[in-house]
Amino acid sequence: MFLASPRAMMISVIVQVVNAGCREAPTVVTLMTTWEEQPDARQAGEMQRLEETMPGVEAAIRELLESRSAAMGAKDIEWLMSLYSNDIVYFDLVPPLRYVGSNALRERFLDWFPRWSGPIGQELGQLDVAAGDAVAAAWMLIRARGILKTGAKVDYWVRVSNAFRRAGDRWTITHEHVSLPVDMRSRTAVLGLTP
Repeated sequence: MFLASPRAMMISVIVQVVNAGCREAPTVVTLMTTWEEQPDARQAGEMQRLEETMPGVEAAIRELLESRSAAMGAKDIEWLMSLYSNDIVYFDLVPPLRYVGSNALRERFLDWFPRWSGPIGQELGQLDVAAGDAVAAAWMLIRARGILKTGAKVDYWVRVSNAFRRAGDRWTITHEHVSLPVDMRSRTAVLGLTP
């Protein structure tokens, strides 16, 4: 029996999550189950192939996330939405519990952008990526900063997790989860934490 590395198992779980609403079979999950039935040489070869693609995929994901930050900073809705899949599921800091689909997310961003008097700062920090050939996940801290139209200064770190899917040579964001730590006693967000 093949025991997958924690990274390979994470990729397997990511594929299950990313493909939950898809009609296509989750490629890496299928590969993982067939590994148990294959000789050790096949297993080693497939793991080697996945590990060889990781640096290129990680660079592509980093570039996509940097583009997302730049598009948010510029409040460029067309550029920003081009980075998300049509079936995006987005968990934001504000209600509702989730935004489903690109139209719902577009409306959310169009409501959010005018609240800022200038650029929206989105500094990536502590980015980690786990990736396969067609799916990937990333988790990071993002420093949000800028000035709201009310004059309030914004400068705090949020936690962000993403799932990605590749079609051809193009990666898109299929899931995004933005969160803040909460002080359970006061039931308020903790905004003063830094990495």
